[in-house]
Amino acid sequence: MQYDTSVIDGLIQDYTVPELKRITQVPKMKGIDNLRGELLTRLERCGLSGHISPGMRVAVAVGSRGIADISLIAKTVIDYLISKGAKPFVVPAMGSHGGATPDGQRSVLSGYGVTEETMGVPVDDSMDVVEIGEIASNVPCYIAKSAFESDGIVLCARVKPHTDFRGEHESGLLKMIGIGLGKHKGAIALHGRGFENMENSIKMAAKNALDHTKLLLGVAVVENEIHETCRISCVLPEDFFQVDKEELEISKNLIGGIPFDKIDILFLGEIGKEVSGNGFDPNIADRFTFRGKQYHAGPNPRYIIVSNLSEATHGNAAGVGTADFITKRVFEKIDFPSTYINCITARGPQGAKIPMVMQDDETAIRLCMMMCGKSVNNIRIVCMKNTMTSMELFVSPALIQECREGIIRNEEKLKIKEGYFTNL
Repeated sequence: MQYDTSVIDGLIQDYTVPELKRITQVPKMKGIDNLRGELLTRLERCGLSGHISPGMRVAVAVGSRGIADISLIAKTVIDYLISKGAKPFVVPAMGSHGGATPDGQRSVLSGYGVTEETMGVPVDDSMDVVEIGEIASNVPCYIAKSAFESDGIVLCARVKPHTDFRGEHESGLLKMIGIGLGKHKGAIALHGRGFENMENSIKMAAKNALDHTKLLLGVAVVENEIHETCRISCVLPEDFFQVDKEELEISKNLIGGIPFDKIDILFLGEIGKEVSGNGFDPNIADRFTFRGKQYHAGPNPRYIIVSNLSEATHGNAAGVGTADFITKRVFEKIDFPSTYINCITARGPQGAKIPMVMQDDETAIRLCMMMCGKSVNNIRIVCMKNTMTSMELFVSPALIQECREGIIRNEEKLKIKEGYFTNL
């Protein structure tokens, strides 16, 4: 991408990026020390073993919503099933992600460390589905054919607030059943009812699957603000609805946050599907593409800059349209087919719109400073690697001053450290 930058260079010549210093926040809940041991204990106590018989083919559903310990969790579940005589295999449960292709979905899992080599079992990446009934308005429900034809299904799902709708059930066990395991056809069908009906859609689809498939267990994961697994539950199907609801309430209180009001610039080092379905989590950034609302008071940024795409997103830039500026680097990494199919499936073409493209990070920040009309000492900038790292922020002098004056929330949990944001 080439264009004459002289006019922009002239506009920003009097603006300099301020020195940025690091602040850290302390998570509310500690991570689990021995996660494998804890999960094995819960698997043994939950009653699953009574439903496993030697030779059973069990589909272990693994999604694309960035679970920090997904490789360890999936491997632990698989090892437990093998110890009981079952023959597990992995099924990607991620709707249309990975470009809605077998190779794409296998590649997404590989990026999380979930492969046939690491798991020691096959990965069935087929996009074939089976229709298992209908929900309201004659909307069909689908489930992966390989999972439907298995002798049982185990879900590995993270429970957390969704980016685009609100309810008692958002991202979690129920959504993985209807949309994740529904593959591309299932995701299109349920998204077709709109986000305003999404909670109702995933509840009805989950109930339908419980009636027509062999769901055995759900492993429900909750992460703290620094993305350590802090809670893990092994849930039998009859408790899916109750536990999914309860764990979501806990997860809402563990959303990381930017502890400042009305910032001028939010600089994101990267966005990606493993970070959020929207590329960056609007619950952190306080910028929504759809009809979501903030669970906590947010920073209300005037401008959002995206510096890069993560490696794990494989060029899927869904959600990039929510930003105001991107770098040339981002634009050149976008896989348009993968991005488009994801946004089309979600009925959200706005998520694929291209913001203004700047040559580099510094140009983008200086241009935002010019448009804000603020000097080095007054500009309110927050930089972060991505919205999963909100507990470590790099901030401008005006915000450091607020830290010292104690006018930000949770002041006692903030520690100022020297440091600079590495992308600048």
